[in-house]
Amino acid sequence: MPTCSLLPPENGEDQSSHDRHVERMKTEWKEQKHPSKQLTKSLMKRSYPLRRKTIMDKVIPVPQLLKEYPGLRDPDELIREFSRVISREILPSVKDEWVKMVSKIIEVSRDETEGEPVIDQLFEDFGIELMEEDLGVQTIVAICCIYRLVPDPRIRVDLSKVVTFVDDGSTEDVVKQLPMAQPCIVVKRDEENKLQSALVVERSILCVVPPELAAIHLLGAFNIFYMHYTEGCSNFYAALESILLGCNKPGRKTRLAAFLGRLGYSNEE
Repeated sequence: MPTCSLLPPENGEDQSSHDRHVERMKTEWKEQKHPSKQLTKSLMKRSYPLRRKTIMDKVIPVPQLLKEYPGLRDPDELIREFSRVISREILPSVKDEWVKMVSKIIEVSRDETEGEPVIDQLFEDFGIELMEEDLGVQTIVAICCIYRLVPDPRIRVDLSKVVTFVDDGSTEDVVKQLPMAQPCIVVKRDEENKLQSALVVERSILCVVPPELAAIHLLGAFNIFYMHYTEGCSNFYAALESILLGCNKPGRKTRLAAFLGRLGYSNEE
C-alpha cells in the first residue's frame, strides 16, 4: 500500500454541497465534447474531502469512481489529485527531481548490467535507444531499468506488471489481457513513430499521459485509488517513492538501498 496517502483536511463542504459539485461535473462531462478544464479543476478541488474519505473507507471499483468523478480521466487532474493526496505540489518540484535523476538511473542500469545486455535487449524490438535525448523515451526506459534492477526477492521478473509495449494490434485488446488489475503504463508508437503512453487501471485505459510524466502518473494512481502495489513490485514502488517523494527509507543492506545510494540518496536521517 502507498506510504504517503493521507486523510484529507476538512474544507467546509458537506454531503449536500459535495453532491451538487459532483452532479455539475457529471453534467459538464456528459454534455460537452471538451469539458471545461477550469470548471473541472474547481469542482474536483471542492469535492475532494468526501471523495478521499469514500475511497479510503470503501472498496469501490475504479470504473464506478470514474462515473461519479469523471475529472479523474483528465491527466492534469490526476496530477492535482496526487498533489492533494500527499499534501505537496507535484509540479514543478517532483517533475524537476525526476528530470534530474532519469539519465542517472539509465547510467546506473548500464553499469549494473554490463556484460549482461538485458536492458538493451528489452528495447531492441521496440526501436528504443537507451540514451535518446527525448525525456519521454528516457522516462519509459528508466521505469523499466528500475524494475529490472530492484526486483522483489524470489519473484519472477515480469515487466508487464509495470510497462507493457504494444507492437501490433489493438491497445485495448492488449490491456484486457494484462495479468493484473493494478495500475500500469502501456506504450505504443503512433503513426509518426512517436512514443505514446497510457495509464491503465483495472484493465481499462484511464487516460493518455505524457511519457515524461508516466512515472508520476503511475505512482499517483496507486495513491489516488488507494490500491495495494502490484505483487512482486514492492521494491520498484519503494524506489519510486524515494526518488519522487523522498518518503521511504529502505534497510541499509538491501539491494534497493544500494541502488538508491548509487543515485545519491542517503539512508541517513
